[in-house]
Amino acid sequence: VSRSLAGAALAALGYADDPAWAAELLRYAQDDYPPVRQAVAGALPTMFAGSDLSGDAVAALIRLTGDTDPGVRDWATVSLGTLSGADTEAIRDALAARLDDDGGDTRFQAVTGLARRGDPRALTEITHRLGDDMATIYLLDLVAAAELADPVLLPALDRLATSWAGDDDRHTDALSYAIDRCQPGTHYLAKTRETELIAAVNHTLLHIGWRV
Repeated sequence: VSRSLAGAALAALGYADDPAWAAELLRYAQDDYPPVRQAVAGALPTMFAGSDLSGDAVAALIRLTGDTDPGVRDWATVSLGTLSGADTEAIRDALAARLDDDGGDTRFQAVTGLARRGDPRALTEITHRLGDDMATIYLLDLVAAAELADPVLLPALDRLATSWAGDDDRHTDALSYAIDRCQPGTHYLAKTRETELIAAVNHTLLHIGWRV
């Protein structure tokens, strides 16, 4: 019972939103009880909300992505790949190592994390999955495709759109978004809109001397 309570306490500690507690949390990253390690993996990103993960936190999450327990691997992969914006070669390699993971949706979280970092291994994985008529296409496949925003994915996405015509659910919404994101010129248009938005915000804030 005490170990279960420890896991719950560690998960709650993450919502303190105070990196000063990170050292205390990391003490349990190699605990013998998997739910405790899982709690650590899930709590780290929320503890560092609004700031970059520390080097020790990144190292712990990288190690936990290779944990023997599938639940720990899954949470560590989510935390490292999608809840953190940190980007190093070691992080990418840790995520890539999970592309063949057979536990839960870890492999899909891994490819999404790689896609957010523009890693070519994500494009290879998603191109293969979308081109496989026998593969079940999951929501995270479409999320990763949207993150990649690569026109090379359009033929496969368009085939899915034809196959799913008439459906109306989260998958078709995600598919539509991925198709829009993969259109040629989307990056240029997005950059133009971003520049216009920043200029408008800065003009509004001019009288108080702030800028974004």
